Amino acid sequence: MRHFIYVQGQKVYVSDEIYKEYRRITNHEQYMARKAQQRETKLTENISAPESIEDGYIEMILHQKLHQGIRQLSANEKHIIFESFYKQRSDSELARELGVPRTTLQYQKHKIYEKLRAFLEM
Repeated sequence: MRHFIYVQGQKVYVSDEIYKEYRRITNHEQYMARKAQQRETKLTENISAPESIEDGYIEMILHQKLHQGIRQLSANEKHIIFESFYKQRSDSELARELGVPRTTLQYQKHKIYEKLRAFLEM
């Protein structure tokens, strides 16, 4: 059976070994994308309207801490957060702009989430 992959929109026939490695990498990237989406969901799933004055005050404090944490990030980290959340750009699109592999961007986002999470727990 002949295998092929698309390279810059062109159909290219490849050996079994190359095809298997290509599929392994593709599957890993899809797995990492799902994990990144799960992390993003965890960050935002608890945001809702406050039920009481106390809840509103706690939410206000958390927002202030989050903004303080964002101010502590590097310019590149701020750019990643802004483009990912406010402009809702895909990881693939943003990775291309930054000139890094998508998995590298996802790792960077994971590290940023950890920093912000730690800042919220202070």
